[in-house]
Amino acid sequence: MEIWQKVRAQFAKQNIDIYGLRIVEPHHDSTPHYHAVIFGTESDLRRANTVMRDYFTEEDRTELKGNDSIRFKAKSINKDEGSAVGYVIKYLAKNILAESVNLQAGEDLETGKPITETAGKVVAWARVWGIRQFTFFGGASVTAWRELRRIDKAFDDNLLEQLRQSAIASDWGKYQTLMDEMEVKPYYVEAFNADTGELILNQYNEITKSIKGIESALGVHISRTKEWRVTSSESQINGVSLDLYH
Repeated sequence: MEIWQKVRAQFAKQNIDIYGLRIVEPHHDSTPHYHAVIFGTESDLRRANTVMRDYFTEEDRTELKGNDSIRFKAKSINKDEGSAVGYVIKYLAKNILAESVNLQAGEDLETGKPITETAGKVVAWARVWGIRQFTFFGGASVTAWRELRRIDKAFDDNLLEQLRQSAIASDWGKYQTLMDEMEVKPYYVEAFNADTGELILNQYNEITKSIKGIESALGVHISRTKEWRVTSSESQINGVSLDLYH
């Protein structure tokens, strides 16, 4: 996982503007293996391939004996052979716990065992080692998308309202395109204890933050105006929800 973080950092440093989906699955010896579908301009994709090849073949490079494809392989999408969705879906099907999907996926080519038998082990492997199996990167903010869907009131700004409408309509393509014109990011505030008013700290004694809305060049727009608390029926509190903004 550390290598991928270095790769992403290098993308940012070189202003390589790409986006896509990364999938992690285990080899038979539990070594993480990556699959990715990446989109971008021809120039950015060429530079991204160079960065990834350098980092993923850096360790013990001599054992490759000049054949980098043993550890890193990049191919352009050939529509005659299949689509990006077709490439990704087979790895999704064999790496999630969904019986009907696993049944259709058939057998795992590496082990020869049914996916219905191996999928659970893959999920357990990911949870034990804290590995994110599926990660979108470089694209528009999914968190901002979710918060836009929470906002009921229409925006006065036409572009921002189009963003909200595309999120509500689940039109990710339009949302991604509009986000190229107006950057909208999640808005976080420091988390306080509702009873004591003290800042909430995490296990490392750092201040925690909670999502409250979205932020754009036009300002902050709150999507979560209430905070809910679970209490026993015997508790005496003034209402169940707390208004955070006045």
